[in-house]
Amino acid sequence: MRNITKKQMPERAIVRTLVTAIVMTGWMVFTGCSYLQHPNPPLKQVSGCIDKGRSGYWCPNSSLTMAANTSEERAATKNDLLRLQGEKERVEAEIADQSKDSDRLSKELSTLKQQIMDLEVQLEQLGQIKHN
Repeated sequence: MRNITKKQMPERAIVRTLVTAIVMTGWMVFTGCSYLQHPNPPLKQVSGCIDKGRSGYWCPNSSLTMAANTSEERAATKNDLLRLQGEKERVEAEIADQSKDSDRLSKELSTLKQQIMDLEVQLEQLGQIKHN
């Protein structure tokens, strides 16, 4: 690697700055300078917006339309939330019912196992009586 002298340091900084400026200028030309013309572009409505030149666009109905859209979205979101809460409650109730059924079946299974063991003991006793 080449050693850089103290004189060459400012020259490199200037070259780096120039290259950055050229790249940024090229990028703005490539994008059509749209950001510089309209940093906050308006929402274009079907009713149309009025071009006010350098000051941007004026859309007479945009605030009303945006408010209506926001209200509709809130209502739809609220309906979805209520629907999901109802579904959650239904699923929780179903899980509780299945848990009760599981407990009942577990008790029945243990009772049947005990009955089987009792029958096996009786069979062994009957087998011993027949052999005697």
